Amino acid sequence: MRVPEAPPKTSARSSASSPSEAGRSRSAQIAGAEPSRNKGRSAPGQSRSTPFACRRLSTSGLRRYIIPPLGVVDSEQSPSIDEYSTPIVGSSGSDIRRQWPVDEWVADVAASGLPSSRRLDSLVVHRFAWTEFLAACEENRVLGLLAEALRAGACHLPDYQRESVESRCGWWLAHDLVVERQLLRVAGVLQGAGVEFRVLKGVALANSVYRDPSLRLFGDIDLAVDSDHFVRAAEAIAAALSAVRELPELRPGFDQRFGREILLRSDGTEVDLHRTLVDGPFGLWIPLDDLFAEKRTFLLGGQQLPRLGDPARFVHACMAAVLGDWPPRRIAQRDIAELLLGGERAGTLEAAPVQELAARWRATAVVALAIRMTVADLGLETDHPLIDWAQGHRPGPGDRLLLASYRGRARGYTSQALSVFALPSWRDRFDYVRAILRPSREYLDARGFRRGDRLRRAVGLRAVQR
Repeated sequence: MRVPEAPPKTSARSSASSPSEAGRSRSAQIAGAEPSRNKGRSAPGQSRSTPFACRRLSTSGLRRYIIPPLGVVDSEQSPSIDEYSTPIVGSSGSDIRRQWPVDEWVADVAASGLPSSRRLDSLVVHRFAWTEFLAACEENRVLGLLAEALRAGACHLPDYQRESVESRCGWWLAHDLVVERQLLRVAGVLQGAGVEFRVLKGVALANSVYRDPSLRLFGDIDLAVDSDHFVRAAEAIAAALSAVRELPELRPGFDQRFGREILLRSDGTEVDLHRTLVDGPFGLWIPLDDLFAEKRTFLLGGQQLPRLGDPARFVHACMAAVLGDWPPRRIAQRDIAELLLGGERAGTLEAAPVQELAARWRATAVVALAIRMTVADLGLETDHPLIDWAQGHRPGPGDRLLLASYRGRARGYTSQALSVFALPSWRDRFDYVRAILRPSREYLDARGFRRGDRLRRAVGLRAVQR
């Protein structure tokens, strides 16, 4: 039985500065709140109706719902937490937060169902840590995996915790159905406008890799769009679906030359149009034609939608795990594990094409690091040529510097700064730096900034990080 040990008594000040504070702060933003439809992570109030469990089945590509009972928890099998029912109280009478291993619990959930050294059968979550743990599962998009573990009997939790999982999972599955329906509308607009695109990330992975789409939750629509028609695609969606752009362009022409994505909002759903896959130098090094060199499809709503080829899909998953959110989301590591393991839907991942594409994109260090992190964090116990290759890879000083620029609170600014060295000409570098240092008035007003605020903020965040 995995039982959390009581932490040593500390003062409130020392407790607040614990090493896990950064991870908890992300979870605390949505603790007790509804999951987000957007990157702002806002949502309507939680329903108090009877909780239910939902399983998504692919019927003509769209999810239909059945409501299987999770079963009754055997009290003899379910670990007891009564001995931990008393909170720690300081000398002043104020509660002191326990140092619960929430991130470890979330990693256990992310590894459920995999050949892994991690186990869920002895998971015990104290009631005072439950809200934080549930929020972390939502933030890391592993709530579907937790619900599946409960249904399969691989995890035993008290009734009130099971009901919370059922209720939140039901909300997320309904949300994902809305996202998929909106994707079909967006795809129709782009096809009508003659714009080539590829479906990325959550929707594509859920419907082409995971054995059950309900295991892979997602929050929005991500599409790679032909760079020659990048801005035109956004204009077509805005006109046809009354979509609104989240932020103005940094400077006129910036999106077409240097931008990673244009964020639109259509009927409450966020639509991210990608010119390239990630920010910073690694995004600028990607030959954009490679994204459309191979066309694979998956079925959704009776339609065949295009996705990336298998090597590009895997390299992108590695980029999302290492260069995306910070701290990284566990679902990104689960994506890598699913692709490595393969299966009836995912197919067999060949090592040589992945290594060749990673070298072409100058992302070898990214792919190797993502694989090593996935194996270590999820306790993955499997054999694959890419795992052996990644374990033996060591990045050079330049790669370590580039990877470090994507970490920490100032990562948005540090990765932008190093992007200068990825641009091919001095003219491009001059225009890029000018756009970063002197954004348009419309952009500043939309962000609530003044001239010089972005530079001062970047310097300040970097100083705090050090």
